Amino acid sequence: MEAISAFLCFGRTFCIILTLVCFLIKFKFALFTFLVYVLIKYTAVIFFYLTFYKFI
Repeated sequence: MEAISAFLCFGRTFCIILTLVCFLIKFKFALFTFLVYVLIKYTAVIFFYLTFYKFI
């Protein structure tokens, strides 16, 4: 009985750790995607302004 409860406790802890790891990976991925999006957006804006100022 003690072995079963210990196994369940370990399983629960493992599930929590796994969930946290998955959450961190998803969060990092979302953050990375957001940073890439911001970088592309600002690069496009800067490029647009440079070409715009060249025409003036």
